[in-house]
Amino acid sequence: HTRLVSDWSSDVCSSDLFGATHPENSRIYCNIAYLHMKKKKYEEALDNYNKALNTLKDINNDAHPFVGDIYAKIANVYEAQSKYGAAIEAMTRAFKVYEQNGDINAIAIGYNKLGSLYVLDMNFEEALKYFQRALNLASQLFGSHGYQVAIVYHNLGYVLRLQEKFESALEYYHLALEAKTELYGEKSEEVTKLCAEIGETYERLGSYDKAEEYFRKAHNPSH
Repeated sequence: HTRLVSDWSSDVCSSDLFGATHPENSRIYCNIAYLHMKKKKYEEALDNYNKALNTLKDINNDAHPFVGDIYAKIANVYEAQSKYGAAIEAMTRAFKVYEQNGDINAIAIGYNKLGSLYVLDMNFEEALKYFQRALNLASQLFGSHGYQVAIVYHNLGYVLRLQEKFESALEYYHLALEAKTELYGEKSEEVTKLCAEIGETYERLGSYDKAEEYFRKAHNPSH
């Protein structure tokens, strides 16, 4: 992670410290953008992230791995503004850079992020497509019980529940539950929240005894 620069203005940093085309300027612009993001000054954040991109493009470094990260950060800003189409476009650009660089871990994260954005954009079929890709790649990288895989299992269950495909949702929810219980323990917040979602899904299926079982686990995981 980049160390944050607390209070430098972008103009001073750019012109006085490194010169106009030094690649370190892109990091400084990102630090400033991050601070604007924290203050919910989204347009200022986007302006500085775009300055960071332009700095790298000025030195013919379009494929630098940091370019992908900047596009991903831009996607986060658009997401915070509920501009999901713009967020998807930015994340797609990030993904292309990750592919150029063969960054498998970033590609897996990018698939999951795109899936999440498509859920927010109410495009559930696209969301499922990207979550499935994320699952396939994350399973290869981290094994079937890695926390990254547990996240994707949960996301798949969630979007299938939104589509009212409750039995399919439960398959992934139970895989997520197994992985998260192993990772965090049955009394963890991660597990109790998931038990509540499973209970709600059984309720929608009319399986009230199973729903009660998981609601009880959510309320009192030691039983």
